[in-house]
Amino acid sequence: MSASRPVPHSDRGAAAPVQNAPREDGLESRLDALCRSVAEVFAVPMAAIALIDADRIRFRARYGLAEAFIDREDALCQHTIRQPRGHALVVPDLIRDKRFVHSPLVVGAPHARFYAGLAIRSGAGRVVGTLCLMDRALRDDVSSDRVRVLQELALVAEAHLELDEARRTSEAAERRRAEAHLLEWEARQRALEAAHAMAEQIAAFGQWRIDAANRTIAWSDGIARIFGRNAERATLPLETHIGFYHPDDRERVWAAMDEALAGRSRTLGGG
Repeated sequence: MSASRPVPHSDRGAAAPVQNAPREDGLESRLDALCRSVAEVFAVPMAAIALIDADRIRFRARYGLAEAFIDREDALCQHTIRQPRGHALVVPDLIRDKRFVHSPLVVGAPHARFYAGLAIRSGAGRVVGTLCLMDRALRDDVSSDRVRVLQELALVAEAHLELDEARRTSEAAERRRAEAHLLEWEARQRALEAAHAMAEQIAAFGQWRIDAANRTIAWSDGIARIFGRNAERATLPLETHIGFYHPDDRERVWAAMDEALAGRSRTLGGG
């Protein structure tokens, strides 16, 4: 993990980072904005919302950090997720803590010296990641009141993630319903077509299918035989199809087709 090069901060030794480019996704942009707010509230150059994968920590949102993930064993957040619920891990000086002194984040970029983090949880209470912040300077000014602010901001992060999970669950359920409806419709169509084909063979009549968008009509083998037309020929315009009927019947057939195309047909197949 590395961070963008900071510019000097006018009133303290820590530095303000170059901001990450905004992202288009709604949730990502909101979480990035939350990280930016965390960094500003605590006057640190780096903040992130880190989610736990099997072998790495993925930064779902970040401020002042260039990398999108880090190996889990190297992540400072690996220790944060082991804290009791609601307890923040605050390390004023990473160099003086034997757990972190050899961390790549300390000995290399972004050369972190201070760290504070709090576990964030799913709606079911399972730890899914952390809200964390870092500085390149020693910090010993994180009071219990400041920890309380971090706890409240972590709740905001949890709420965003929980809402996104609910949205994705709802969308997945809607897709499943739509797919089931489509499969049911296709099964009905296949059954109807099979019944029509059987009826054509038995009763020597035919049927057709209208393309409403293009106002064309495709004939079945049965109706092609009735009208003495090759069934393999291209689809016909509706006007040509009507021309095969007796002039006395054309107005009635047009009316029936208009009803079907408008979705008002009362026949078994509907429109």
